[in-house]
Amino acid sequence: MSSKGRRPPRQLKKPEKVFEKPHWVLPPPPEFAKAHLEVYKEEGVILKRIYLGKKSCNLFGRDQRMCDEVLNHPSISRFHVVFMHCAKIEAGGIPSKPTKNSFGEDVEDQGIVVADLHSSHFSLLNGKRLPKGVAVLVFDNDVLVFGGSTRFYKVKGIGMTRQQRKLETQRETQKEKEREAMEALAAQQAHQEALASRVAAREASSNAHEKKDSGTGKKRPREDRDRDRDKDRQRDRDRDRDRDRGRGRDRGRDRADERDNKKSDKNEKDEAEPVKKKRKAPSGHEQGFVRAKHILVKHKDVRNPKSWLEPEGVTRTKEEAVELVQGYLQQIKSLKVGFSDLAKTVSHCSSAKRGGDLGKFGPKKMQKPFEDAAFALDVNEISEPVFTMSGVHIIKRTQ
Repeated sequence: MSSKGRRPPRQLKKPEKVFEKPHWVLPPPPEFAKAHLEVYKEEGVILKRIYLGKKSCNLFGRDQRMCDEVLNHPSISRFHVVFMHCAKIEAGGIPSKPTKNSFGEDVEDQGIVVADLHSSHFSLLNGKRLPKGVAVLVFDNDVLVFGGSTRFYKVKGIGMTRQQRKLETQRETQKEKEREAMEALAAQQAHQEALASRVAAREASSNAHEKKDSGTGKKRPREDRDRDRDKDRQRDRDRDRDRDRGRGRDRGRDRADERDNKKSDKNEKDEAEPVKKKRKAPSGHEQGFVRAKHILVKHKDVRNPKSWLEPEGVTRTKEEAVELVQGYLQQIKSLKVGFSDLAKTVSHCSSAKRGGDLGKFGPKKMQKPFEDAAFALDVNEISEPVFTMSGVHIIKRTQ
């Protein structure tokens, strides 16, 4: 589909003291009365349902006074995410034609969007991190995770899945291309008819001049006839050039659409390729060194309770740190987030900027509990929580 008229998604600023509802939010329509989130602790066990069709905005976070749904996990921000009713175009894309309601009034095509309110940790939608402050449409069976919580939220009652929306968009794209092709064909036919009309008018004019000249017994000067013919030819060339320029713009748009489709097909193919099993690598003791990544969570009893994440000092207890680490470990094992991506945002170690990578190290280079755990792992194996004087670790051996 042509990018002409495409709008970017709405951006939300980080709320300071209170959350102010955006002006583009709409009242919830009747068809979303049953839209809700199913809350799971584990697959198959629904803890509760949170209905989204009663209010235009549903705010999630730790602030018990301001939030509609209070989340008590330590990694949740004061204002973490918000669900809003609005026109689908507010999430970006090409505006659709308004539909008619039962009163014959024009109504925008509405949907429900979710936006991460610049949370300290993160929010995941179908295993991918939500961009901070950006409105994103949600559909049936979408799965959301907030911060380091082990709970996940499944969207229901929207009436359309993400796959159905993708097929609908492809049909709209095909219709748009067919419409543009018909318009181009109609323009070409109109041009040919206009050209034939000009030729007929030119012949009629030439015949009229010949009759007039034959009536007076005089012929038009050859220079006049040549000048008129050159003017007509130049006029035709100008019209053909303008038409070719329009076709060039259409071809450019088609080539851009084709590149986007090839890129999308390549990404889907890469995702579908199975991961080949590698041969088991030698143990750390056999090769004399290991290379590892780690995620560190500090608590108030460590030898240095400050970090780049919390420069004012850590106040959590050791038990709270263990709870956070267990949540991170479950997210990694369930493939909801990658180890390196998670380390960059939640690890208290300075290695976070490298995705937790510590490089190669041999015996007696790390604290004893850390060294024993790292050397006991196979390549790509992830440890259970490891306790040192620096805090609580998750270790992944990479070599």
